Amino acid sequence: MKLPFPEISKKLTFNASFRYAFDSRPPDGVPHNIYSFSNGIELSFGR
Repeated sequence: MKLPFPEISKKLTFNASFRYAFDSRPPDGVPHNIYSFSNGIELSFGR
């Protein structure tokens, strides 16, 4: 899921996303819940 954030400036945007996965029958050694959170900035050089 990509989270909505306003533009920092006309060409600079902050991005954040969250991912979650659940497996009720994972193989041995693999967790049931897998999640990640990532963020970053995007710089646009386009028109």
